[in-house]
Amino acid sequence: MYGVGEDSVAEASHKYANAVREGRLSDPGLLFDHREAPAGFDFGDDDELRAALAYVYGDASVWIDLERLVAEARDPQTDEAQFRRFFLNQPTARSDSFPRPPSSSSRASSSGQRTAASGRRRSPSARPASCATRTTSSAITARTVT
Repeated sequence: MYGVGEDSVAEASHKYANAVREGRLSDPGLLFDHREAPAGFDFGDDDELRAALAYVYGDASVWIDLERLVAEARDPQTDEAQFRRFFLNQPTARSDSFPRPPSSSSRASSSGQRTAASGRRRSPSARPASCATRTTSSAITARTVT
């Protein structure tokens, strides 16, 4: 699924498909095949989690190791929001993110440039974090130790 508020193509596609499904838009050629776990199930209950996973995986749940996925969900290092996003197809906000102010997306869209990683607009003077340091291929050498 997608991270809510990240303005991804997946998020826009999901919103568009929901608008078509709800009758707000018409697009007879749209095929949106999406199985999302029910919103109200008890994530802390192994049986309910297993049933939600079986629903999401559909016929593939016959060969998917659902017990391994339940064990993965119970791992203390597993982030519930990420698990819901990647295994239950539920749109979630990152658990380590701060809410974005409502005006930030409209301010950012006025510059006309997009960042490569997120697709969001940025000001011409802003540099993505990935550009902060540079390495050159000439700095890398291979040596054979004898």
